[in-house]
This record gives sequence, C-alpha cells and structure tokens, in this order.
Amino acid sequence: AAIFDGANAQNMLDVYESSLTNVYWIFEGLLWCRSSGSTAGISYCRYVKFLRCGAYDAGNGNNVNFDNSNSDYILYENCYAYGSGRYKFLAYQSDHVVYRQCVGRFDRVSAGGEPIAVFSLYSVDYGEVQNCITIDSDQTSAWSSVGMYGGGFLVPSTDMNANNINFRSCITLKSRLGGFMTT
Repeated sequence: AAIFDGANAQNMLDVYESSLTNVYWIFEGLLWCRSSGSTAGISYCRYVKFLRCGAYDAGNGNNVNFDNSNSDYILYENCYAYGSGRYKFLAYQSDHVVYRQCVGRFDRVSAGGEPIAVFSLYSVDYGEVQNCITIDSDQTSAWSSVGMYGGGFLVPSTDMNANNINFRSCITLKSRLGGFMTT
C-alpha cells in the first residue's frame, strides 16, 4: 500500500536498461502518481509483474500511466489507471504482454497532437488483454490537442507489425473515445 507521489516534478518509476535485460521483478500493491513524465515506466526489461498496482496523473504531452517499451514477458494483473496521461496502459514494441483484469479511466490530457486511448498495444507481438474494462472516459472538455481518439482498446502498428493480439471478455462503458481501433 505504498504511494510514490512525484508532486508533478519528477518521474516515479522510470527504469531504462541499455539493452534487453532479464530483471525478474514483481511490483505488488503499489501506487505511483502525479509524475512529471510517465508515471510507471520500464524499458528493455524482461520478466516483470505488476500485481494490484495503480497509476494516475502522468505528465502532459507524450506521457503514460503504465508504460512499457521494448520489453518482453510483462504482466499487469488487477491494476488500475486514471487521471491525466495520453494512454493509461501502453505496451510499445514489446513481446508477450498480458493485461489481465485491469481497469482504466481517461480523465484529462494535453496530448500535443498525438492519439489517445486507454489500452494501447503499439507494434506488439503476442499481446493478451483479458477481462479488462475502460469506464467513464467521456469528459471531452478536459481533453486538448488530441490528434485522434484511439478508443478504449487501440492496436497501432506504424513502427512495426502488431501480431497475435487477443482481446478476451473486455468492455468499454460510457466512453467518447470509441471502443476498439487498429491503425
């Protein structure tokens, strides 16, 4: 039940390995919030689990609540994200990423002309989104500089292909973002 609060001045979890590294980490029951950048971000990591964790209020622009880039074998289970940030959950150029029983709510953003969405599997191979919910993402008056409404669930593949992505028993409720989109 620890809370890591960046007071809008610093990043709260920002792990950047120089190359793909086996780290075997488990984060359980933690909350990251009010970050100047992405709230909980990992890059070039393998074998990481986020269990019952939360993230809210990422910084404006191209920042995300839960962010993993170029990482493999990542599990988010029973996690939640809300508040500001371009995406609530983002996997970018990663393999074997699972979002299980997670919930996201899109509240406010200044997106710098970029797309927005709740769950985004961007150029991901072998992604699973299981029993996830996007809720109450309907406050468009709090969204500025949005390039595209990507929906509750977005699968862009502009940088690399996105292959073997499965959505199982997911739902979007009360949303002005849309439901599901691929680009």
